[in-house]
Amino acid sequence: MKNTQFALFMVLSGRATEALTFYQEAFAGDILFKITNQEFKERLNPSLTIPAGEEHWLSHSILQMDTFQLQLADNPLFAGMNTTPTEQLTLSLTVDSRHSAKTIFEKLTCHPESCIIQEPIENEFATFYAIVKDPFGLVTQITQEKQADPTKKGS
Repeated sequence: MKNTQFALFMVLSGRATEALTFYQEAFAGDILFKITNQEFKERLNPSLTIPAGEEHWLSHSILQMDTFQLQLADNPLFAGMNTTPTEQLTLSLTVDSRHSAKTIFEKLTCHPESCIIQEPIENEFATFYAIVKDPFGLVTQITQEKQADPTKKGS
């Protein structure tokens, strides 16, 4: 699995374009790919039926941040898919400086629908640790670790 790349894929039922802009600004990401339902139909599948009002929904997009990809779409991946946000899965960001952690925290919390779950604190493992739930339901942990080497944590 050395050449396997992991990505987080979010289905947002009409808010993917807004989320793409939000995450691009918050994480200083690069948009590698973006296609709407209408563009998908025109370029790839002329027989595709698009529900009224969903022509400009994102069929797929890819945001690259360092070695991590966030993939966003509006359309459910399968019939009956529950697209309600869940807190079972969180995004864990480990950054190299307190300044970077603070900057990301500020960008994630600037949206009026963002919710601070844990104000920034110092704890046993981190000089900066905070948790934010963003407007799209993604819970993000932001950490600047005291010990970056995982084999030396807690020693």
